[in-house]
Amino acid sequence: ERLSSYNNVDEVFNYYLIDDLIPGVEYFVRISAVNEAGTGVSSRSSPLSLAPGSKPTDLEDQNGVTATTIMADATVSVMESSSTLRVSWRAPFSDNGFGISNYLIEYWVSNGVNEVQEIALQSLTGSSSQGTFTLNYGGDTTDSLSIDSSAEYIKSALESLSTIRAVRVWRSGVNPDYKWAVTFVSEYPSVSGLMLTLEDATTLIDDSGGVPTLQINSLTPGVLPIGYSTRIVTVEDPLQTHYRYTLTHLTAGQPYNVRVSAANELGYGRPQTSIPRELAPPVQKPSSPTNVILRVASSQSLEVIFSKPESDGGETITLYRIEWDTNPAFGSIESSPLGSYSFVSPKNEPGCEPCTHQITGLAKGQNYFVRVYAYNSHGYSVEPSLPSPKFESPKTTPDPPGVVNISPQSDTEIQVSFPPSDDDGGAPVTMYKIEWNMMGYFAGMPSMNSDHTALLYSPHNVYTITLSAEEDDLGGVFRIAFGGHSTEVSAKSTANDMKLALESLPTVGSTIVSRESMSNGPTWAITFLINHANVGKYGPIESLTVSTDPAALPQMFVTDTLGTSGPSLMGTGARLVVNDEITAFKGYEQHTLTTQCDTSAGILGGHFALSFQGVRTNEIPFDASASDLKLELETIAPLGTVQVARRKIYDSINSFQWTVIFLDRLGNVPLLDAHDHLACSDGSGSPLIFAIETAQGVLPRMDGPYAGEVELNALEFADGNDIVHSVGGLMRGLPYHFRVSAWNGAGESYGKTQYSMPSVMVPMNMPDSPSSVEMSTVDDSTIRINWDAALTRGGSHYITKFKVELAEKIDDADAQYEDGAESFDVTNAPEIQEIILESTADDMGGYIIVNFMGESSSNIYTDSGTEAIKQALEGISTIETVNVSLFSHTQDSLASYGQRWVITFTSQHGNLPSLLVDTGSSLPS
Repeated sequence: ERLSSYNNVDEVFNYYLIDDLIPGVEYFVRISAVNEAGTGVSSRSSPLSLAPGSKPTDLEDQNGVTATTIMADATVSVMESSSTLRVSWRAPFSDNGFGISNYLIEYWVSNGVNEVQEIALQSLTGSSSQGTFTLNYGGDTTDSLSIDSSAEYIKSALESLSTIRAVRVWRSGVNPDYKWAVTFVSEYPSVSGLMLTLEDATTLIDDSGGVPTLQINSLTPGVLPIGYSTRIVTVEDPLQTHYRYTLTHLTAGQPYNVRVSAANELGYGRPQTSIPRELAPPVQKPSSPTNVILRVASSQSLEVIFSKPESDGGETITLYRIEWDTNPAFGSIESSPLGSYSFVSPKNEPGCEPCTHQITGLAKGQNYFVRVYAYNSHGYSVEPSLPSPKFESPKTTPDPPGVVNISPQSDTEIQVSFPPSDDDGGAPVTMYKIEWNMMGYFAGMPSMNSDHTALLYSPHNVYTITLSAEEDDLGGVFRIAFGGHSTEVSAKSTANDMKLALESLPTVGSTIVSRESMSNGPTWAITFLINHANVGKYGPIESLTVSTDPAALPQMFVTDTLGTSGPSLMGTGARLVVNDEITAFKGYEQHTLTTQCDTSAGILGGHFALSFQGVRTNEIPFDASASDLKLELETIAPLGTVQVARRKIYDSINSFQWTVIFLDRLGNVPLLDAHDHLACSDGSGSPLIFAIETAQGVLPRMDGPYAGEVELNALEFADGNDIVHSVGGLMRGLPYHFRVSAWNGAGESYGKTQYSMPSVMVPMNMPDSPSSVEMSTVDDSTIRINWDAALTRGGSHYITKFKVELAEKIDDADAQYEDGAESFDVTNAPEIQEIILESTADDMGGYIIVNFMGESSSNIYTDSGTEAIKQALEGISTIETVNVSLFSHTQDSLASYGQRWVITFTSQHGNLPSLLVDTGSSLPS
């Protein structure tokens, strides 16, 4: 065939179709011209070789592409099922010479707009046109097309391009008014910014010699389908004939359109729409709730915690069903669970993520299985969600042991023993934890007394005196005052020197002193074994004070000499600081009980009783001694050991005030209840009895550098037997507090703690043997025994008594003390003090006031009898009980008159401070 030349009208353009070639095989072509003279020289083609072929044939239109849903089952989750579609297809009948390289899957929710572009022929002369034109799209160009090309021919030419898969073409008009409307079925040129364009090789002419033109216009811009997405599936095996691909992250219930195109190296073939044309992932029951946790809420309830399912199945979840049973098959009641609850899902976002529900009314210690379903309009989730753990029992943390006993084993070891917990909380106790902390002070230790939870339960006050200097040149002396009396000590004093100096003061009783040399001077730690007071609350004493001025009066002494000067102490920048390190009875609950008449003239009498937690004492006299009240209170078992001090209220008649310290019951203690059987004898007033809390009990902190703990495996101890454990590595001579708690797994924590009894214990050994034991005969039935005290006290502050054993010697055998030996205890001799009243004439009168450890008596008249003196002295809160004897006072070679009052302290032991007498003319002395 011949066409008019697109280059020169004087030349012709020839073409020839070579058919029946093998697709995909490259062929070389050359052409020679032939005339009568023969065949001319051949010319090679451009390109030199070419393989015949085309894009793949169309996929089958019936079974070539199918779309199906994927139903949820044991291997497919609801999430997958409700958000996926499976696309399956067969390979095209022919790859047309070029192997299939991949497939393009397109899917969308709603159709877009197909783009329409128009190719229009225009001739100014109106005469018929001839010639050829070439179209380009996306960089690929058609062969030369006749100006008279049909719609089908243009369609075929465009679909042969690698950049176009499918178009529809409609030709209208006659030459020279042809118009070809090209509808893009598979591409969206405007979206990609493309247009059909004419190549420069296009040459047209009309019969009148005019030059017609072709113009391409966009009639309808293309719009992508809503939700348009694509996936490419690469062919791995060229022999594979069946394919399938799962589209994911789709919306349940939303129909999707799907089509598939096959590609070889010449481009994608025409797309094939799926059967059915559109399909939606199925809306279905939700999947099971996630992250279900079962945990203990209380002794009668469990808490279920869960999160929303992975998939709601395409419908809103409106509620959850929680079921529980003691049977793992959930069939305790006629094949139904023991209980269930419908939990309405909150509609607000994010709702209750996570959701929680408490199952109440359960039996403590009983294992319960729990499961949770989710619900939407299609029903409950097919499978329930089971929690972790699968079952749990309502329980609480176990009670601590009812009592924790502690006893010393050595000077660094204390034994802790306790019975098993009375209430295991609903699950077996598997662990016990013993905790301890040091409650004492030693020289050089950081000061901690400002912390109200540290260094508790000491029966003694502890002060430190720290002497420091900027250089190593300390020397000289300084003075210490206490209770208005002072003494002088050396800057080089040993611990014993300091002890002797302090105990020389009439206001100071027995002490223990330790000394620690620091880098810039010494620190003395002073423990007052005797001194305590009851001013508002029991325990605190007035502070030690110091001075470097030999002429200063005690009331001028200070607790810190910084900024003061004195000639007695030497050293560069020498400074003395006094610190209150431990307050006696700090941490113990203290109540003050007061009995009185509401008028000062009333004379109180009668009895009263006290009760605590429903347990009541016997009737107690209105003027009961401290020891009598102590005995009555200790009959109330929950109170344990108490310490009682009594003081007389001097502005009332027969009115008293008792301070009660709870030594065993720690923490905050409810007030004692008083039952009044008192009377005011003159009838002018009404009796009053009331208790107030003067110091709230505090439990100590159990952390810090001197604290420790140990966990014990409860299973290693025999059922019902006490758990016994010794804690070693403790500091010698310092008190420790212990507490114990139990573990059964509830709440992943230990339960409440039980403190030790006694509240503190000092690790100690038994004392060494006394030395220098000597016997001497007094008469024919009496032997005197003399000995020195033990060399060491085993870590204790003092020895309370000595045991004496007596065995009769038989023949020459050694005494056998174990067999029938007689033994008895020897206690320390009581403190005896004297108050001497003397005068040069027999005209003594008036009264005195006695002061003891900061507390004062009522007026004691000089002619008082023993009972009156005893009552006045025992009215001082710092004096417990005394015996009083009166003797005439005489003095050799002097004419004097007076009395000698001999006071024996019957219940307070050790070296006591002196009784001080206030005559009203000077300071007590």
